[in-house]
This record gives sequence, structure tokens and C-alpha cells, in this order.
Amino acid sequence: MSTITLHYWAGTIEYPVAFKIYRRLKELEKCGKAQDYKKKNDIARDMLRDVFARRGAPSLDLFDSGFMTKETVRLLKTLHVNYISRPERRWKCSYKHKGYSLEELFETIPANEFEAVVVKNPKTGEKKTRLAAVRDVYIPQIGKHRFPMRN
Repeated sequence: MSTITLHYWAGTIEYPVAFKIYRRLKELEKCGKAQDYKKKNDIARDMLRDVFARRGAPSLDLFDSGFMTKETVRLLKTLHVNYISRPERRWKCSYKHKGYSLEELFETIPANEFEAVVVKNPKTGEKKTRLAAVRDVYIPQIGKHRFPMRN
């Protein structure tokens, strides 16, 4: 059994706003409750719908790459919620009318287009310097996206 949790976070304030218990299909089958099974991403999308329907809900969602599915992105777009996450590098995209996987696109970026970017961990204050280049791409079923490609 594991828990899927949505947190509100702003500076030094962090607290859970929603959580659901996830149970594996095999576990539910053993106790005759297979009909109650839901995939983790389906549970997360249900929670996102509930949280972003509330008055005063935030306008930005930051989520783990494991939840970065096209279905989740489409939902956040319909809810008019901005989001930050990392897609899978195998996702297909178009850049300047040519098809790539995100990984293939990354490989086409000349070294001189990568610039130093300082990234600050908002919780610890720790700073790291990374090299990054940005590409505006089109992803089928989602639409236009801006991706920072990190080296």
C-alpha cells in the first residue's frame, strides 16, 4: 500500500491538501476487490480535478516525472493550470517541422547553444549551475511546449 499526496508549497509553508491510498491490483484481487483498482496516474488526475476546482486553488502545479503523462497534461490545460515537470525523453515531438524523440532533439543541439543557468533549491537554498538550452516543440495530443534541455 502506498499514498499519493498533493502538497501546497509556498516558501517555508508546506502541507498536504489531498491524499489517496494506492493499492496494487494483485493485492485487491486477493481480497476480492479488483473492481476498486485504479492506476496511480488516474488517482492523481482525480485529485488534481478536485484540488483545482476549489476556490483559491494555485495556478501552478509542479509534479514528479512519473506523473507527466499526456492525459495529465491535457487535464491541466483544460483546467488552465500551469505546470512544471520533466517528460520522458522517448516522447515524440516536432521541431521546425521535423520529427524527433526528445532525446534525439537533445542530441542535435550544438554545444555553443547551452548556457549556464543557476538553479536554486527553494527548500534548502542550495545553488547549482547547470547548462541548458531551450526548444519550443510541438507534441502530438498536447500541443506546443517549451522545454529546457539540460546538459
